[in-house]
Amino acid sequence: MKLSVIIPTLNEENYIGLLLDCLVNQTLKDFEVIIVDGNSSDGTKDKALQFQGLLDIKFINAGKRGVAYQRNLGEQHANTGHLLYMDADGYVEDSFLEKIYKFIRTHQDVDVLTTWVSPISEKKRDKFLFYAYNQFYLDVVKHWRPAGGGAFIYVKRKPFREVGGFDEKIVLAEDHDLIDRMHKKGFKYHLLKRPDIKTSVRRLEKQGRIKYIWDLSRSAIYIHLVGTIQDYNIFKYAMEGGSVYESVSHLTKIDLLKNLKERKVRGPVSPNKDNL
Repeated sequence: MKLSVIIPTLNEENYIGLLLDCLVNQTLKDFEVIIVDGNSSDGTKDKALQFQGLLDIKFINAGKRGVAYQRNLGEQHANTGHLLYMDADGYVEDSFLEKIYKFIRTHQDVDVLTTWVSPISEKKRDKFLFYAYNQFYLDVVKHWRPAGGGAFIYVKRKPFREVGGFDEKIVLAEDHDLIDRMHKKGFKYHLLKRPDIKTSVRRLEKQGRIKYIWDLSRSAIYIHLVGTIQDYNIFKYAMEGGSVYESVSHLTKIDLLKNLKERKVRGPVSPNKDNL
């Protein structure tokens, strides 16, 4: 059973290589990688194509921007019936795909699956925010209106097509909407705590954590009480691509990822005042 990893990109030159490096190191090798690019103006394509020969990888130019559109296009180019959607600024442990593979092989009734998310950050406040999101949102709503972010979603192709894929009219939380529609159609959802997927905190750093939490909370309430968000002007939450975050001042992506890898060998890094 082969897997298809689909990654939408937009100006992700400084992140995509880090995720692809994680995929090169996976203990499971039977998967393809499909990068669907929204007309990046930086070196995203060149960076991705450096992994030809290391990965079964194809680079698709979508011709236009749009996360839902790019994800749907990725499905059209997939050669398998098992789709794994990831964001370009993610990081996964070496055994991530193997653990997901083993789970879906032993739980073949599961149609759509997501995991807990943790931050690529040493700051305790970030770890707490992500824990709260996992424990007090994802874990709570899974019983009546399950959700999951685009950092990682696994979905079977047949039910994905049956519900029409990602809704391309939605400008925010199209990932949550997909899972919601599949659940309403009777397809089985599951939330894993482990393995989790790690994601950057670049949006939190750029917007500020209080504003980010406020915006996300308002949008969640709107979605649950009103419906899908199809107008950028409602919450001003445009998907602007990786380049907009390059002015963010914090530990570099590479340093943080090195810390994650080093901890496998020497154990957790001791907290200090700079991490608070």
